[in-house]
Amino acid sequence: MTRYRCTAMTLLLAIAGVCAAENGGQSVVRDGFEIHYAALGTMDIPAETARAVQVTRSANRMLLVLNAQRADDAASVRATAEGTVTNIVGQAKTFEPRVVEDNGVWYVLADFRVSGGERLRFDLAVTPEGASAPIPVRFQQTFYPPR
Repeated sequence: MTRYRCTAMTLLLAIAGVCAAENGGQSVVRDGFEIHYAALGTMDIPAETARAVQVTRSANRMLLVLNAQRADDAASVRATAEGTVTNIVGQAKTFEPRVVEDNGVWYVLADFRVSGGERLRFDLAVTPEGASAPIPVRFQQTFYPPR
């Protein structure tokens, strides 16, 4: 677990939220929890924020951001994630999620190397603290290099 004492995560989640909204707004609600998710190019993250969350900014890297909340009161809860990330031909990407806490809000972050125009399939199991079982999160997204 890593603890950050800055507003970097708040800024990151705001950026991810904008990107998620452009891609249809992303969340899964199940068993009393809501899992918010977004994937964005690391060049979309301000340099200061990337440094704070230890993410390398590159045209060939993207970042997955997950946040678990209780559905009844929207309180953030710690969660873990596992699963697979593959491209259209089935090649697996290294998936090494890490849990980050910022001012009482929990996130799971994972970054990936991507090729321009690459479509990735995310097949994840997110387990919020207190959940009776993992919650599946599945989506696909195409990543384009920044212009």
